[in-house]
Amino acid sequence: MNSAISRPVAMILLSFGLLASAVAQTKPEGGRQGAMKACRPDLQKFCPDAKPGDGRIAACLKEHKDELSAECKDAVGKMAAARPHHPASGAAQ
Repeated sequence: MNSAISRPVAMILLSFGLLASAVAQTKPEGGRQGAMKACRPDLQKFCPDAKPGDGRIAACLKEHKDELSAECKDAVGKMAAARPHHPASGAAQ
């Protein structure tokens, strides 16, 4: 391979790698991890005995939805909005 061509290509790839890394570091925390972090104080206050699994934590948060902090409500809302919607699952509510 010609080194005159490979050096610019390597520099471009390195630049894209650095850019992607910078974007990833500034991206807000989201998903389940972000919701758990935002809701930790609420979980400790309202659901201290809720064990993970079988939807117990989600059920407890739902029971206390009107009492949750704004941060927790926002994180849970973002997580719910990011989930794929299944039309059949919401029909019987």
